[in-house]
Amino acid sequence: MLVKRAAGLGLGALVASFALACGCGSEERAGPAGTGGVADGGGTGGTGAGGGGTGGGLGASGGAPGGGAGGTGGGCPGGSPPSDAPPDWELYTGYCDCPIWIPGKQGKMPDPVEWEPCPSPGPLVASCKRMKTPWTKTTALSHAFYPVFWFDKANGRAVLQFARTYLDDDKSNKRRLRLVADLDGPILNAFFEDSTSCTLSEQSVQGGRYAFGVTPTTPPPKPEQIEGVVAGEIGKPVPGTGLASHVENLYANWRASSGWLIRWQSGLTGRHWGSDQVVQIQKASLDPEGELPYGPRAVGDTVFWEVGGQTKHGVVSWTEASGQQNLIRWLGDYTQGAGNFNTDGVDMVWSHGTGKAPSASKYPTVSIKTAPFTTDPAVRKAKEKRLRSDPGQLGVTPFGVGCGYASHTFDDDTTNSVDLLVVRLSDGVSWVVKAPPVSTGVMFMNALGTSCSDVFTQVQFPDEANAIVRIPLSALGPAIPPD
Repeated sequence: MLVKRAAGLGLGALVASFALACGCGSEERAGPAGTGGVADGGGTGGTGAGGGGTGGGLGASGGAPGGGAGGTGGGCPGGSPPSDAPPDWELYTGYCDCPIWIPGKQGKMPDPVEWEPCPSPGPLVASCKRMKTPWTKTTALSHAFYPVFWFDKANGRAVLQFARTYLDDDKSNKRRLRLVADLDGPILNAFFEDSTSCTLSEQSVQGGRYAFGVTPTTPPPKPEQIEGVVAGEIGKPVPGTGLASHVENLYANWRASSGWLIRWQSGLTGRHWGSDQVVQIQKASLDPEGELPYGPRAVGDTVFWEVGGQTKHGVVSWTEASGQQNLIRWLGDYTQGAGNFNTDGVDMVWSHGTGKAPSASKYPTVSIKTAPFTTDPAVRKAKEKRLRSDPGQLGVTPFGVGCGYASHTFDDDTTNSVDLLVVRLSDGVSWVVKAPPVSTGVMFMNALGTSCSDVFTQVQFPDEANAIVRIPLSALGPAIPPD
């Protein structure tokens, strides 16, 4: 799969250099190989190795980060924003080690998201809209590569965490707006970075919370450099959390939910909002097969992650009350496995592979399964149902899940294309949205999620390496009965 996709990228070299420059590499795309490293050691207020400041906790008022200059809880050293920053924006004082500006009291929010018809060549579907990129002169790399989607069912809105990148508009390659937006309404949270020393990256949006990772921009990490997170409530004008810790050997990744702020580095640790207490959620010594996590998802008070690698795959759930449970896992049986897991807190969706040799990596038979949200393996097993066959494999393309639908991308070797599969969870009816051959420069890259009216996805076009696209569910074309 990855070989075909790389071969089809006319902008491949540019894409790779951009991913490195923007500090936006994603562990979900890297897979289990990217999850090794050293133990969690950061924290605020001197909590854990590398702490040293006296900042506050994770409450609504936030606090300054521990470790690094200015991390003493009383604000940051003065300084004017760059000349190209939005007018009247203010320095965010919750993360002194990384200069970040926010609208504050006087600044104006960035313009809302706008949509335009998808150009040709493009997805082979009756109706398709692409996010406009009026903020930049060069559209080829106008977004960071890993936007994060959440369907806010309570408010009936599709929410996206993404970046507006001004790459090639100036030679310094510094300017980015990191945003959380209602895809049919206003920008909800906004940050401006001048990434001379550090940069933000999209990590998580879920349950009314968001998290942007913060990393140094000059590798390799030096002991005095910092990494951490800026996180808070969606729509609140000032972030509630600015945590920093010294870089060790690997940068951490972060997940936010209504219940937790999760740090993923080698294992998983978490903090309740409003608390400085670190809870150990997962580490290799706690796993029955010594596995580390990859692809964690936090929903409410529950954390899910996948385990395994090339030859074995499983899904684990965790709550503070019940601890770790092997939600979809066959210990010692590597002829079958579960992966591509995702959930919106209502439905769970995953791929179930069967029939392979224990040492092989590909499953001869792969099915898409679903079950109501649960952390109990017995309940999952009793209530799961098979929806249809899965044309893909495990561990590469997590499902986008929302409003009773799931979607993910897959390679079609018969047409040499990368297409989009959409499945209705109530009955297994599905749709395939075809893309032209990858030689045209068009392919589906990643399924983001689904609202009650549209499926959202990333598409490469000849003029845009990483476009954000929406396709109405009503325009998907002929339905395919479950097989």
